[in-house]
Amino acid sequence: MNNQIINYIYKESEKLKNRQDKEDVAQEVVYIILEKGMGDNELDEGLKNYIKGIIWNYSTTLYNQFNKDTFTLTATDIPQYNVTVTYTDEREDYKELTSKIRRYVFENYYSKNKKLTKWRVFYLVLKGYDYRYIADRLKIGYKTAIEYNYQALKEIKERIA
Repeated sequence: MNNQIINYIYKESEKLKNRQDKEDVAQEVVYIILEKGMGDNELDEGLKNYIKGIIWNYSTTLYNQFNKDTFTLTATDIPQYNVTVTYTDEREDYKELTSKIRRYVFENYYSKNKKLTKWRVFYLVLKGYDYRYIADRLKIGYKTAIEYNYQALKEIKERIA
């Protein structure tokens, strides 16, 4: 096979927008050129245009195969599930545990005038707020909020649960 043709194929394949396909496209174009018996031809403008056309066609075919229906979603694509939603707040064991935690915090922190920041962080995390919001709301550091939640969970595990 003519080295000029191979070099031209790889050079043109480098221009593809979808970078991960360039090696596959180049190999496929070399295979197509060899299959057509054009491997020993001289590299002229006609062959260059033919190679560019093959590269473009094959790269778009590859792209379309891998990304078919990636950006489209119809109602038939969504599977139907029968889901029964039970909120954590409504479960009896959750209510029981939170009442134990509240009683513990009241007896060991609030009534003894200790700081409640750790338990405020724990409560806000339990309600689903992220640490950045909690840190801003309680005017503490981000890492401090994470540490307070860890300490609260550790204390719950050791003393309550």
